[in-house]
Amino acid sequence: MAPILPHTADEAFRALHGEGAGSVHLRTFPEVAAPASDAGWERVLAAREGARKALEDAKAQGIENRLDAGVALPDADGTLARFAADLDDVIGVSRVRLDRDGDGVEVIDLRGEPRCERSWKRDATVRLRGDGGWLSDRDAAAVGVA
Repeated sequence: MAPILPHTADEAFRALHGEGAGSVHLRTFPEVAAPASDAGWERVLAAREGARKALEDAKAQGIENRLDAGVALPDADGTLARFAADLDDVIGVSRVRLDRDGDGVEVIDLRGEPRCERSWKRDATVRLRGDGGWLSDRDAAAVGVA
């Protein structure tokens, strides 16, 4: 607020900290320790690039929309397993399967499976709901439909 409304920012700062607090514009930001990063993210980003390359190649098979596909990724040491809940969104596909014995990225054609009408993902939990719509478990919970 200080750079946009300088007088109001000073008034608010003095109201919070007392008249002798000086000006908010002379304060410095507190030192914040850098957050620790997980070294596994490098593997996630490398897996994403490999998956995107494989998905680009899969266009020749007719898979134009990445949400019509899943990918199987090699994960011999289990690094990617820590990120399993988010990998589909990071890569932009409907599903990710991790293979401990896999040696390359495999694209899985999911066009024959139902699509969620809310997220457009071809999640294994998509089914016809009580309101007549096709939703995944996650999206059905989000909109309150059984």
